[in-house]
Amino acid sequence: MDSILVPIDFSDNSMNALSYAVGLAQELNSTITLFNSYPIDVPMAMEYSSGAYMQSLNTEVKQNRENRLQEIISNYNTTTYKDSNEVVRFKIQVREGVAADSILLMIEEFGFELIIMGTKGASGLEEVLLGSIAVSVMERVKIPIIVVPEDAKFAHLEKIVYATDFDDKDIEIIDTIQNLGEYFNSEITCLHINTSPSKVEEEEGKLDALKRNYFFTPVNQLSFKIISDEKVEHGLQEYIEKNDIDLIVVTPKERGFIEGIFHKSLSRKLAFHAHTPILVAK
Repeated sequence: MDSILVPIDFSDNSMNALSYAVGLAQELNSTITLFNSYPIDVPMAMEYSSGAYMQSLNTEVKQNRENRLQEIISNYNTTTYKDSNEVVRFKIQVREGVAADSILLMIEEFGFELIIMGTKGASGLEEVLLGSIAVSVMERVKIPIIVVPEDAKFAHLEKIVYATDFDDKDIEIIDTIQNLGEYFNSEITCLHINTSPSKVEEEEGKLDALKRNYFFTPVNQLSFKIISDEKVEHGLQEYIEKNDIDLIVVTPKERGFIEGIFHKSLSRKLAFHAHTPILVAK
C-alpha cells in the first residue's frame, strides 16, 4: 500500500491512530498523508463581513493547522522504513469543511489505498446519539479503513482474524489479507460465529467449501474455524481476547434505511467496543 490517509483532529485518539499508521507504513514502505479539516465559525455579528476578511480568517486558520501538523511530523524525523534508511515520507493536506465529507473528497481526488482513523469508545445512549466520525467514514468509503481504538498499539500483525459470514467476496478478501500477511508472516484465521444450533451442520459445510479454495496453503498460515455463541460480537470478542489477536477484519453489511434504524452493524459495534484494531474490508 503506497498511500495511507490519516485524518488528524489533534485529539489523543487521532494521534494514537497516527502512531499505528507509522508502524504499519514502516513495514509497507507507505507514504502517510496527514489530513485536517476545519469549519470557519463566524460570529453572528459578523455574518455580513467582507469577503476579504473571511479570506484572511480562512488563511490564518489554515496556516495554524498546517503548522501544527508540521510539528507532529517533526516527531518522526528519525523514523525510517524497515528495509532502508529512508525517513518515513509524510504529506499534509488542510481544508475547510466537514470532516467526514472532506475525507471522502480527499479519497476521490488522491486515490488513497487505505485510511487509518482513531476512534474513542462510547457506550449506551452516548454511543447511539453521538456516533463517531470514524464510523461515519467507515460506512461511506469504498476503500479499506483501519479503525484504531484509543488504547490500541501497533503490533507486528502476527495474528489476524477474518470474521466471515460467507460473503460473496470472501475469496477476494482472504486473498487481500494474505497479501498483507506476507509482510508480517501473519497467522490468518477465517472465523465464523454460529448463532443458531440448527444451522451448525449447514455452516460447517460452507466453511469446508471455502477452505477447499486454499488446500495449497499451510495450516499455520491460514486456518478455518467455526465457534458457537448466542451473539456474534460476544463470540468474536472472546476469541480475540483468548488468542491475542492483532487485527480483526470484517465486512460491513448493506442495510436498508428502515432496517438500519433498528439494527447496528457488527463493524459499528466493534468500532466502539473493541480494544483491537479493525480492518473494514470493502
